[in-house]
Amino acid sequence: MSNDSRQILELAMRKIEALEADNKQLQRDIARLSEVEARYRDLLGNYERLKLARAFGQSEDDKKRAYRRLTNMITEIDKCLEMLND
Repeated sequence: MSNDSRQILELAMRKIEALEADNKQLQRDIARLSEVEARYRDLLGNYERLKLARAFGQSEDDKKRAYRRLTNMITEIDKCLEMLND
């Protein structure tokens, strides 16, 4: 193997290693984004339930009861949907 060929091969190997490192970092970033997205969906769902709960009652106790009831209903619906998907 000529000296030029070795240099080209070494350069290519370094680029491959750099790309592999970038790929691993991107995979970690994607995993983190998935976690953030799931958290965002949870928070958005909580926000929507809270808005709905506020619409049901004027006093704080009414709002809390409505929020708990709606949360329980949503949990039950989620369970039913999971069973249907299985």
